[in-house]
Amino acid sequence: MTTEWIDICGDGGLLKKVIKEGLGDFPEKGSEVEVHYIGTLSEGGEKFDSSRDRNETFKFDLGGGVIKGWNEGVATMRPGERCILRCRSDYAYGDKGSPPNIPGGATLDFDIEFFNSQEKWEHTWPVEHKFLDKPNSTYNLPKEESIVTFNLEVFKDKKCSDSLFKENDVTIEIGDAEDRHPKFVHDLIERCAEGNTILAKLDLPKFVPLPEWNVTELNTYFIVIKTLNSKDALALWNMTLDQKREEAVRRKDKGNELFKLKNYKKALKHYKKGISALDDFFKSIKSSNDKDGMLDDSTDSENDDIKHEPTENDEKLFVTLQSNAGMMCLKLKENKNALEHVSEGLKYDGNHMKCLTRKAQAELKLGLLEEAETTVDRCLALEQDNNYCILLKRNIQKQIREYKRKQKALASKMFS
Repeated sequence: MTTEWIDICGDGGLLKKVIKEGLGDFPEKGSEVEVHYIGTLSEGGEKFDSSRDRNETFKFDLGGGVIKGWNEGVATMRPGERCILRCRSDYAYGDKGSPPNIPGGATLDFDIEFFNSQEKWEHTWPVEHKFLDKPNSTYNLPKEESIVTFNLEVFKDKKCSDSLFKENDVTIEIGDAEDRHPKFVHDLIERCAEGNTILAKLDLPKFVPLPEWNVTELNTYFIVIKTLNSKDALALWNMTLDQKREEAVRRKDKGNELFKLKNYKKALKHYKKGISALDDFFKSIKSSNDKDGMLDDSTDSENDDIKHEPTENDEKLFVTLQSNAGMMCLKLKENKNALEHVSEGLKYDGNHMKCLTRKAQAELKLGLLEEAETTVDRCLALEQDNNYCILLKRNIQKQIREYKRKQKALASKMFS
């Protein structure tokens, strides 16, 4: 046993003096550890906290929820060991301290006795995982469509000693269906605040890895993800009108990509967000025109946004988004919503062929046969040789005849 101070991190910020040696393995990060401690100010020796005074040991998850000096220092202790950890302020409570007992910038001494540790996989969704390092709050988590940069490493063992694959400074958009990383990677990152590190346990063949991870011969493998930074998507209410136009185009293009992948549900989501961007623009125009006779005494600068008129391109984009959203609703058998979308598009372009065709399809599926026939006749008036519309009309007429036949049979049965 040495009575000398050991510089744990190499920068003089965390020193350790062993009072009593321990035996066994060091605790793993993410495990639950049990200790007794006495905390004193290094200068003056005034005690500010003690688990021994409460006659109750203290348990915490190694890697999160306590000061940096504890996470780094307790990780170097064996069961039964007792030591003094001297934590400089940047390893303790920083320049702000922890009033009223710990002043800002204070160096602290902790007399710690380490009893035991228990492996703890604290979460099971989306996979079994635990935090190895959690310096930041889990309340400020990435959201869907957040842009996140992270490091990822794949290991053969839970102690993370046998690395199989590593990639750094990877940037993804959360929820991007085209990203090559498995969905569980996105789900794990959504639980990881900026600066936090998470360890996940994955079983094969349930959780399919990327080929380059080299885990195909294993039953279980482990990945470590550290979130470096996260940036949420700009909210619509925080955008200028030009930014909303750009956002609508981006959503349309994204929806088209997802449609090609036959991911109709996500495609619809993007089309609807594109509509929201432009719909808000059109609502702004309405609000500038419909003042209910009231005078507007605000300055020009206050109303720069609502005084813009939609361009022809704006209206074309709006109609295209409504038409595409209508098509996705038809694919998803959401026929009423499909009718609402295409009807909204037809308000701005009454002869939009795709909107009209999809309107007829929605009406047919909703059993609005006469309305469907009227709509398909409008389509054929615009394009009389449109083969799809010709077939659609035949189908509508067939269903009308079948409906009339059933009604006639029902009436005959009632009167007889």
